[in-house]
Amino acid sequence: MNTKLSSKLLVSHLLVALTSIVLVGLLAIAITANSFEFILLFTLDFGTPDQLQLLTDPGKLPFKQQALDRVIEALLIGGAAASVVAAAISLFVSKRIVRPVRAIADASRYIAGGHYDSRVAVNSADELGELAVSFNQMAASLANIEAVRRQLIADVSHELKTPLASIRAYMEGFLDGVIAPISEHFHQVHREVARLQRLVGDLHELSLTAEGVLTIHPTSCNAGHIVSAVTGRLLPQFDAKGVTLVADVPPDLPPVRADRERVEQVLINLLGNGLQYTPAGGHVTVTVAQSNGSLRFAVQDTGIGIAPADLNRVFQRFFRVDKSRARSSGGSGIGLTIARHLVEAHRGRIWAESLGENQGATFYFTLPTA
Repeated sequence: MNTKLSSKLLVSHLLVALTSIVLVGLLAIAITANSFEFILLFTLDFGTPDQLQLLTDPGKLPFKQQALDRVIEALLIGGAAASVVAAAISLFVSKRIVRPVRAIADASRYIAGGHYDSRVAVNSADELGELAVSFNQMAASLANIEAVRRQLIADVSHELKTPLASIRAYMEGFLDGVIAPISEHFHQVHREVARLQRLVGDLHELSLTAEGVLTIHPTSCNAGHIVSAVTGRLLPQFDAKGVTLVADVPPDLPPVRADRERVEQVLINLLGNGLQYTPAGGHVTVTVAQSNGSLRFAVQDTGIGIAPADLNRVFQRFFRVDKSRARSSGGSGIGLTIARHLVEAHRGRIWAESLGENQGATFYFTLPTA
């Protein structure tokens, strides 16, 4: 049965009024009957013969029945008036309740159609006002999610476009005989394919970390061993570019409670970012220190630095500090985003600091001690 809320409110108010009238009526009839019997007994004991004749004359309607008839009549008139008043109050209250609910229902249908800019007015501080505020917060969150989704699609399309265009150009050149099928050209195509594979892998890992479904297996780990393993793997890349890699880890640090493989991945992403934005002749330093029951890892470089306005954006997907840098010379643009999700999965914190452009940058992250 599809009954509107206003009709339900009207019926509920009328039922309350009717119940009150019935209860008051029964109580009034009982009091009237008892009062008349008391008056009759009092008249029998102390009344005059004329008063007694008036009360008991069979030729006249007994006063008790007359009194009850008057009470019932008054109750009927009062009940009718109470029903009218209840209906008027119900109409007023239902408008106050139904109007914001209907506005929220209309706005929700508008949002369901893909229009995420819909909002409802907040006209009260009661539960309906709280509902309107919560609805507006939900709408704003959906609008933000939709904006992020569109930006992600645009960023992924842009990232895929460059290597695909390069591969297509080489393939067309091979087919038309314009480009010679020599080893150097095949290596270039292979590098572009590797970029695509790396991007797809990073996107897959980002989706797992962002959704919280990436499995973390924390154990007691030695921070010095983690740093040594990562710097040892990346040292040839730093040497090839002419950037000095330095590790400064005290030997007496307490162990951390972390997934060693995931922490190594965070360090690899941060060191790779430092290598990418540090010119030849510069240096990148890794340090670890105790800080409020945690270990604080720091990766400091002498690279191009970060503008103050970009410090809060460096962990966004596909954000690059150096807008002029060719994408072929950089990573997928989501390494720092993955690092942020991995650190937060360990209940740690990650942030960046920089004095400004061309003054280097330092990336910090914390992990709880074991």
